[in-house]
Amino acid sequence: MIKIKHKWLYYILLIAIIIGHYFITVFLGMKFNDFFEKNTILLEYLNNVVLLLLLFLFALFCSRFLLNEETVNIDDKQISLEKKPQEEQKTKRRNSFQKIRYFFIGDSKINLESGLLISAIAFFLVMIFFALSLQSFANLFLNEFTFFENNKNLYSDALLKLFDNNFIAVCFLIALIGPISEEITFRGFFLSIHLGKTQSIITMTLSSLIFSIMHFDVSRIFYLFFIGFALSLIFYYTQNLLYSIIVHILNNLIPALFLFITKSGKILQQLQYSESENYDISKTLVENRSISTFFTLLFLTIIAGYIAYKLFTNFADLCENKRKKNSINGL
Repeated sequence: MIKIKHKWLYYILLIAIIIGHYFITVFLGMKFNDFFEKNTILLEYLNNVVLLLLLFLFALFCSRFLLNEETVNIDDKQISLEKKPQEEQKTKRRNSFQKIRYFFIGDSKINLESGLLISAIAFFLVMIFFALSLQSFANLFLNEFTFFENNKNLYSDALLKLFDNNFIAVCFLIALIGPISEEITFRGFFLSIHLGKTQSIITMTLSSLIFSIMHFDVSRIFYLFFIGFALSLIFYYTQNLLYSIIVHILNNLIPALFLFITKSGKILQQLQYSESENYDISKTLVENRSISTFFTLLFLTIIAGYIAYKLFTNFADLCENKRKKNSINGL
């Protein structure tokens, strides 16, 4: 993890960049409205490019002004900066590159391994079911609010609009570009900083909250929050962004493949998010707000939460054992 001088300033600037990149994208969209109106998908790609470019510039800024520069960890060896001027300049450049690399891939102390990846995927899948159950449970109450009712179809309507463009490009955006961009932002930049345990939990909560809000879909707010939190836990314990990226890609790949196979986005018109499988157990359970419905969803949520916790502890233990093994081997 990266040690930083002014953590509060770092996170203020990071949040400002996440919010600001939307304004930049909107400005560019309005500036070249005629072009982007016919190519909506390109505006989505531009949104990701602007975000990643700003994050790279922010990483450069941090490596120069906010990060500690006394020592640098290169190939897991502490290298002192007390060298000859020429060697010192080389070391500083390597130092800056190393620290920037941490933001985008983590410290990679735990390499990508199939056993650990399967454990992470199992934990994540159960967390999906937990999040779906919790969202369905919350919908029993949220459906009473007009704002929530009106917001249900905003996400599906926006997705349908994208399908007026190149279909393969949309699937590529959903299944690959989006997950990579979001993991670098909400896991890499938020959680690569050296923090205490309590601070890490607060940071994971904050990043998950912003992650859910930035999807602009109030009807899935709880689902997105817990999905984001699960991905944060996976990255926090592995410190290797490849794990959370792969899990996130798998999460988005299934619906993307489904849409690709159907060869049409029209099917989304029938997936109203108050009734869809994306987070509701079934249409009947939500519409029939009886005592049995209440306790059924509550029971499913509790069971899913318990199984997710057990799988998470197993995953955390595997990560800890792997870290100790690497430490003994001097890796």
